[in-house]
Amino acid sequence: MTCIAVKDSVMAADSLISGVYNTPAVKIYRKPDYLIGFAGEVAQALVFVDWYQDRQCRIPDIAHEQDWCALVLSRKSGIEFWDRSLRPVPILERQAAIGSGAPFAMAAMDAGLSAAAAVKIACKRDASCRLPIVTARLKPTK
Repeated sequence: MTCIAVKDSVMAADSLISGVYNTPAVKIYRKPDYLIGFAGEVAQALVFVDWYQDRQCRIPDIAHEQDWCALVLSRKSGIEFWDRSLRPVPILERQAAIGSGAPFAMAAMDAGLSAAAAVKIACKRDASCRLPIVTARLKPTK
């Protein structure tokens, strides 16, 4: 499926999108005040990305959606977990991970590794995650 990890204002993601065939793709969307990383059904997660950026655009179809989730890292709210309920769950720790590689990434971050190093370990151990790793840093306000 995927691995998205967040720690110390950095979001990291593997690059595998799978379906009829496997291909590398971007799973992190960057804006000045937040980062969004998603796992699961790509098309539906992208509708969420659009909706999160502009609440006036098409609302995700909660009743008919497949499984997807997202981590949002923002200056305003910290780390939040989102899914098709469109209700954010605030993460109380300084780190979080989603996707099939999440258990590996969380253990690696618990051991002191960065988000990028954690996703690299997930790529080694989870067949649904693949290099290269993409990272984005939420820059502090000036």
